[in-house]
Amino acid sequence: MIRGFYLADLFTIANGVCGATAIFQSMKFLGNHDPRHVFLAFALILAALVFDVLDGWIARWRHAASAMGRELDSLADVISFGVAPAAIAFAAGVNSWLDQVILLYFTACGLSRLARFNVTAESLSGKKGKVEYFEGTPIPTSVIPLGILVLAFYAGNLFPLHILGITLHAVVLLFLPVRLAHDQQDAENSQAVRRKPPGNLFPAQRSTRLDGGENRRFRSETRCDGLACGLR
Repeated sequence: MIRGFYLADLFTIANGVCGATAIFQSMKFLGNHDPRHVFLAFALILAALVFDVLDGWIARWRHAASAMGRELDSLADVISFGVAPAAIAFAAGVNSWLDQVILLYFTACGLSRLARFNVTAESLSGKKGKVEYFEGTPIPTSVIPLGILVLAFYAGNLFPLHILGITLHAVVLLFLPVRLAHDQQDAENSQAVRRKPPGNLFPAQRSTRLDGGENRRFRSETRCDGLACGLR
């Protein structure tokens, strides 16, 4: 199994390991209430972001890409930039039932965004095998609302609101614009693809003639491109 991995895949796995460890640190905070666990969890998400950028660079530098690499990248990103930020926010105190609904929505959007990327990656690839544009907001951008939330946690104020007996922490709303922007951009890009002439729908395709004169199409594979591939 290990012999089937490229060097870039090892960086992708490191990304996922950082995300899983960040979740563990969040659980430790719930056990002993030591705030250092929350700060360490956020630091691990930043480390995951570095690995996410590096795996794309290494894949292009070594010209080593694979379908498994693309799948690994999306799975790691779901952990590090989808599940882990939601877990950190919950552990930090953003945990009313309405907070949880918003965090679950954030995670679900990340999951669906990455699944869509995997399905459409080949059709959006350019001549060099690199995806020329992405549908939606990249999932690693979740480090921005998470960073603001950690700052609010450090300041000791998550801005709780009590409306008609319902508790909502205002900082959780930071996770909504990223996902809403994702939904709107997805719709715009989907319409743009439908408006393209049929011959331009798959710019990465090239035709070649094989024995017997049969004309077949081949599509270049691509792995995720760091930041741009992530709720990629």
